Amino acid sequence: MLRKVSWRNLFIVANEKDSADDGVRAQVGIYRYGAKAPQYPTIVSAEDPAKHAPIGWGALSGLTADSADPAIAYSVNDSFYDVSRI
Repeated sequence: MLRKVSWRNLFIVANEKDSADDGVRAQVGIYRYGAKAPQYPTIVSAEDPAKHAPIGWGALSGLTADSADPAIAYSVNDSFYDVSRI
């Protein structure tokens, strides 16, 4: 479902499926048109040179910046996909 809230410059996206047994949960995302830059920390994937596509990621539980290089971040994923690892 997609709804546009023009008078607030927003659009809202929701999925209507919720099945914990299948691992699919209902969620709502609210977005604002015309943002110049993120107002919060953002993670951007590097490109996989073999596939020419972004490197996938998900289920991040911890994240910290490298003290010597703020362009590098270290993360820990949670056990959503498999056993946790760094």
